[in-house]
Amino acid sequence: MHILGNMPRGTIVRSFLFILICLLVASIATQWYGIYIIQSNKILQRHLRGLNKVEIGSSSWDFTQCTDSNIINTVIDRTEDLRIFEHLCERIYKPLNKETQPELCKSCRYKQPVFMKTKKPFVALASFTGAGNSWTRELLEALTGIYTGSIYGDPAGDFEGSSRCPHRGGVYIIKTHSTHNLTKMKDCQLIGAHTIDYERAIHIIRNPYEAILSTFNLIKGKSKTGFADIETFMSPRWPFYVRRIVNYWARMTEYWTQNFTRPTYVLVYERLKTDTYQELYKISRFLDLDSTYLDLFCAKNCLKPKYHRVDKPDWMNISILYDQQLKQAVNTRIFQLANKVKQKSRDLVPELKNYIQV
Repeated sequence: MHILGNMPRGTIVRSFLFILICLLVASIATQWYGIYIIQSNKILQRHLRGLNKVEIGSSSWDFTQCTDSNIINTVIDRTEDLRIFEHLCERIYKPLNKETQPELCKSCRYKQPVFMKTKKPFVALASFTGAGNSWTRELLEALTGIYTGSIYGDPAGDFEGSSRCPHRGGVYIIKTHSTHNLTKMKDCQLIGAHTIDYERAIHIIRNPYEAILSTFNLIKGKSKTGFADIETFMSPRWPFYVRRIVNYWARMTEYWTQNFTRPTYVLVYERLKTDTYQELYKISRFLDLDSTYLDLFCAKNCLKPKYHRVDKPDWMNISILYDQQLKQAVNTRIFQLANKVKQKSRDLVPELKNYIQV
């Protein structure tokens, strides 16, 4: 009080008013913060429990349908429904419910592919080497429940269906990296079969810069998931390989989109990676499959891919491994291919031009 007694009365009043205002502001801030936390929690709880309903066009779903067996085992007949399933059940519901995926995987219709008991018309699964044929085969086996075959008689350790000549039955989707229907598979030669008459084709196209890099790694890394060492890339073998093999990349797409006269579905590898559900749905329609939501979920989520390269070195990228001369060689073939396919495959032209590197 001695200190206060020496202070002017106006200063004392102002000091008390200042303290009072500070206390008032602190009280209001605390109340507002409490309200904010409560409201935030309510919003969070609403989000965690559901977007109770998601609507696209005339379609609407709620969270209960994500695990309703009557719903997810329904054959898909509308793209809108698939979009909602992907958004609601895959991107929101599944991450919030860690138990969902393994439980749904237990319900998959096809847990292990088998050989067909009846015959179907042959479908070529055609691609340039390194364009994702093995991964696509894995997806198709999960989607159809049937082994895929090959014209090469690949080691059975990779794909069981590769050991059997397609003419013996049991498989109907056939891997090929060729621009013809011939096969030199030993098992086919044993029964006098030298050609495969494809009724349809799925042609996988991938950015040639990435596909060529993948193929070079396959050859020099000596496995589907191996890598060539940097010394090999720095040697004359790499530019020589790029200039030669890019022509084959272009011929593959030209043949299967322009020269093959039967129905062909062009599967863009990059789109399959980013929009897996939609691409699997389109493939299932092309193959006349009655695929359900659960079938697509199982193919996408319950499969453990064996052929994806991981831990790629930082130096292994397009900007480092392709100099301007190599880019010019690859870009020229892309432009030439785009001009050749624009009449019959106009939708493919923008995809091809996206592959251009500057």
